[in-house]
Amino acid sequence: MKSLSVRRRLRVMFFAALSALVSLGAFPTRTKADVITEMCRQKWSGDMEMVEYCTENQRAARQELSRYSGMIKRNCENKWGNNFEMVLYCVENQTAAKKTTDSSPKDEIDQFCRNKWGQNYEMIEYCSDNQRKAKENVLGRFSQSQRNRCERKWGINYEMVEYCLEN
Repeated sequence: MKSLSVRRRLRVMFFAALSALVSLGAFPTRTKADVITEMCRQKWSGDMEMVEYCTENQRAARQELSRYSGMIKRNCENKWGNNFEMVLYCVENQTAAKKTTDSSPKDEIDQFCRNKWGQNYEMIEYCSDNQRKAKENVLGRFSQSQRNRCERKWGINYEMVEYCLEN
């Protein structure tokens, strides 16, 4: 019984000391630079020229990302992790697509695509473009009586209405 009590006290003292050392910075934590170097070494092992090129590009992308904040950046970071070039590419494309979708007509197509794709602005933009083209084609080529059956089945999903009418 007594030895168990001594073990518990030693364990508590050990973890208390370890915790103190960690909080004092005795054990270095990995930095973003370490993550970048490690990622580039894994990707380009053996080719130091490419490791250096990769590291420089990743660091430049990380620096550029410091200009951004908000939900788009968080979504891109969640998707691409520590690949800062891809995070930057994602942020720039999503930001441009959001600007386009925010200035597009607010109609049933916009609502349909936003409901379908959430906060993926590139897909909202793509969906809206395709739906508008399909709607234009459906309205221009088919009479109301021809459209009725497919519109009842597919509603405002004009790509599917178009497919239904053509097949």
